[in-house]
Amino acid sequence: MDIFYLLTSFKGRIGRKHFWLASMYMMGLQLLFFAVASCFVELAFGLGELAIDRIDIVLRLVSTVPIFALLAKRLHDRDHPAYFVGFPSLPTLVSVFAIHFVVPEKILHVIPLGTGPITAVISLWLFVELAFLRGTIGSNQYGPDPLALENPIASSAKLAAPWSAANPPYALTSPPPPRPHRRNCAGPGAVR
Repeated sequence: MDIFYLLTSFKGRIGRKHFWLASMYMMGLQLLFFAVASCFVELAFGLGELAIDRIDIVLRLVSTVPIFALLAKRLHDRDHPAYFVGFPSLPTLVSVFAIHFVVPEKILHVIPLGTGPITAVISLWLFVELAFLRGTIGSNQYGPDPLALENPIASSAKLAAPWSAANPPYALTSPPPPRPHRRNCAGPGAVR
């Protein structure tokens, strides 16, 4: 699969394998860039924590598009629209709106207690949905099945068993016929 398509396109579908591999690739790339950039800033310019924090912000902004492209394609594989990526941030946005516009100051400290668990549950659901569950079998509105593109024989609509009545698996075959017993004529007690 083309890495440029994988990290920049919001169309199509990807399976779990490509999702995990691309996620690990992105994390490794982010760690490498952050380590190199922070060492360069520290050694070359002698700047401190503020410069490293700014580098971190820039790297996170640059990696936002590839991460959202991966998430969108994986959601498409599960037959969900790409805007489901924003669901974990909804409770936080609602609480920010409530804090600034609606809620009296007496109960401001209660709002984060309610939105934290809700955000955690939604994030856990999204993680399980994207990382562990198989995508839609066959084509859906977002494209063909990525597993069918990888292995068209194994991903056919009806999977055939690898054996049949004419070709049973090894464990179910009849045992080989017994070998004829041979007498040891030269052993003890043998008569010549």
